[in-house]
Amino acid sequence: MAIEESKRENLLRDATAYVRRIAFRDARPVSGETLPPSDAVVEPGQVSEVFYGERSGRDWSLYLDEDPVLQFDSSDKLRRLYFRNTRYRAENGRLVVLSREQRGGRVRLIASEIEDSAIDVIKTSLQGTLARLAADLDAGRFTVVGSVPVEASEELGLRCREAIQRVGMQIEIAAQPSSR
Repeated sequence: MAIEESKRENLLRDATAYVRRIAFRDARPVSGETLPPSDAVVEPGQVSEVFYGERSGRDWSLYLDEDPVLQFDSSDKLRRLYFRNTRYRAENGRLVVLSREQRGGRVRLIASEIEDSAIDVIKTSLQGTLARLAADLDAGRFTVVGSVPVEASEELGLRCREAIQRVGMQIEIAAQPSSR
């Protein structure tokens, strides 16, 4: 997820389905930039950009760079996930993998079940990522790039941190991928 114009989508500007949204960027320089030796840097594999958006029905999403992307319902249950270049959706309280299939010029997504152990590994990894992100946000390592509405950046920053803390300890999976 890029905040600035590039080949990637500008979510702050274009993700209008999120009626309230905020974007952060890690304030530390990227690894490899010339720095005094004592400065902390963003190392490869660390989150450098964060987007948090809320839909009008209180569903919300969190984009950590381009991957992972987590989408939650209004009860803070995970409903959709893009993780390690793979799409998932919630189905009966479990994650299923979505794969693309092309036939006759049409593309459709095919759902496949995955083992409970694989779901546990995904949840554990996400919980660790969210815990590190919460600590970095609380430590002031991220700066606000912008928000919609503009005057709500402080409130949205707080809502983002609270949402991450609510789900970070125990990720629950929704019954279905949409809240409708």
